[in-house]
Amino acid sequence: MKIKSIVSLFGAVPVMLGLNASTVHAQQSACNGEDLIEKLRVEDPARYQRVLDHFETIENGNGVFWKVEKPGLPVSYLFGTAHLTDWRVMAWLPRIRPALEASRLLFVELAELNPSKMASPELLQQYGMLPGGETLDSRLTAEERKLLGGLSASHGMPWFSARRLKPGILAILLGIPACAKISILRGEKVLDAQIIEAAHNNRIPVIGLETLESQLSRINELDQDRMLAGLVEAARAGGQFTEDIFETTIRTHQTGEIAMILSLMHELRNEFPHNTASMETIKNVLLDIRNIGMHERALPEMEKGGVFLAVGALHLPGDKGLVKLFQDSGFTVTPLKPGR
Repeated sequence: MKIKSIVSLFGAVPVMLGLNASTVHAQQSACNGEDLIEKLRVEDPARYQRVLDHFETIENGNGVFWKVEKPGLPVSYLFGTAHLTDWRVMAWLPRIRPALEASRLLFVELAELNPSKMASPELLQQYGMLPGGETLDSRLTAEERKLLGGLSASHGMPWFSARRLKPGILAILLGIPACAKISILRGEKVLDAQIIEAAHNNRIPVIGLETLESQLSRINELDQDRMLAGLVEAARAGGQFTEDIFETTIRTHQTGEIAMILSLMHELRNEFPHNTASMETIKNVLLDIRNIGMHERALPEMEKGGVFLAVGALHLPGDKGLVKLFQDSGFTVTPLKPGR
């Protein structure tokens, strides 16, 4: 098995959707991943129980839709979105719509999700390319170059282009199954974009908590050596597990238990030490640090009430997640279960 980055789908960087869409040219089949947590339940109950036990230790891990309250204020909401078009992700839209339409303001990561702007060659050159014509070839063995070349080719990206990218950018681009990008190429809108569109239709102001530049700048702060080692380890393990992790993550989002995917990855840490190390730098830089900035920017409006805040779902759980940060700011934050 291998661990691929799920953060760009459920936590970190919607800007990568535009860059991802720009890299896929070949026709791909639909994703055919397997829910690995369900597989463990059936085939390895002991490991499944360890996943459940770890999940219980994650603070605020059970929920992607939360009510945020403080006496004397209109109710606000916190929703953990996914940068995807999958129908199971989209099923959240009618559930959250009444809360969104009752709000006076929508906060999102990026206020404008325009793939053409997000795939800007200027942005990619500034933040994504290795300096001075450098390539990754000098950091890799012949076998590793062949592995990464095959992986990038499966995403429609020739190695002579992929090798010029910084490891953090490349790891996130290749961490999303190519099959998951086809709907975006067809022009289908991800859940984030549909939430923004619903707000516009109801004349609700939309404010971005971040910019394209700030997101890409954060990616450059990742430990690039760890990211490259994790990418090689992932490529060596093969391709099916990428789709399996993708499917598993969608299922956990569907049930409101997105943090369960972190527990699965914890269970696999000994099999994939380099991916575990790369995930640590991702969590620190792309989740925990950004959570602080998101909380600080949103807090003045949250103190007025009537806010709907929708960001990637992995920004919510944990002792450094947004739910905890708002709890520490004096709010009562209560999970709303799927279908409620």
